[in-house]
Amino acid sequence: MNAVYGDFLRQASDHMQTAAYCAERGVTGRAAIATLDPAQRMTKVMLRYLHELTPRGARSHGGHLLLWDRVNDPRVLLQEAERILHRLSQQVAGQSRNGGDAVPTHVAAAALAMGTGHDLLKTHYAPRSDWANAIDHQDVRRALVYEVARQAQLLGIVMDRARNELRRADLPSVALERLVTTLRDSGGAAGWPIPPWASATLAAVPLRAAQAPAPIRTTSSVEEICTGIIADAEGIRATPSRGWSALSATQCERNAAAAAVILHCAYDVVTLLVRRHVELFPSSELLLRQKLRKSAEGLDRVSQRWQAVRRGWKRLTTERQPLTVTAP
Repeated sequence: MNAVYGDFLRQASDHMQTAAYCAERGVTGRAAIATLDPAQRMTKVMLRYLHELTPRGARSHGGHLLLWDRVNDPRVLLQEAERILHRLSQQVAGQSRNGGDAVPTHVAAAALAMGTGHDLLKTHYAPRSDWANAIDHQDVRRALVYEVARQAQLLGIVMDRARNELRRADLPSVALERLVTTLRDSGGAAGWPIPPWASATLAAVPLRAAQAPAPIRTTSSVEEICTGIIADAEGIRATPSRGWSALSATQCERNAAAAAVILHCAYDVVTLLVRRHVELFPSSELLLRQKLRKSAEGLDRVSQRWQAVRRGWKRLTTERQPLTVTAP
């Protein structure tokens, strides 16, 4: 059975409802401190939804209807909540905490489920599939905003119940009060009327099926592998002299653009791996994560260089100079 978005949404909702239920029954001081980090991760995930998958406004009845005004924009409110959580986490760094308590455990699980669901939806955008058109429908996007708002409201309940214990940890009362307020206000969209078919469509979005990779040809020895690599390299080296002896400025610009796009896609993949690793192992800075970050930085630098090369060739193209480049 293939996974659908509704599977992850139900998991996230169940975990957040359980976290809110457990928080209402009482949160210890160590558990409240341990809840700050997963709460910040959950806020970041909700921001990714709002920035990447939901519109600021929508057309309704021939006119422009803002989904929210500037004051109650959930993007602005959740950004403020994320900044507050970041500062609070820094202030309690090194203090004793109970990460195995039910409240932080369920908030962390909800953040992971929501993040995985977000990645499932994004698989339909590069390149676009028919499901991307369904997700982009106004009512379906409103249903998505509604679901994010519900999670924000539940997170607000959790942080409200943890507020007294966080005060005892010498955290500022004003910041804690503002945190709860921003989370509650960002959940205002949970009161919107959503057509049932829109929620059903959102829940039914499947994971995009990837094409099966070409089977790897079996080889009998390391020598055969090396022979194939050498033959391929020689073929690439000989290609320009056979058919591509002269490249125009336009062709060079296209090649540079293709290289920049490929490197940017690789950068996005590595960045996603780093983000997932942080969500799965937030308290550990492992060698794998360090290597991935260095790889992402290197890919980004090379991509920017190819973009600069493309811009240089584009300037030559717009100047309409009859310039050609002879391949070596």
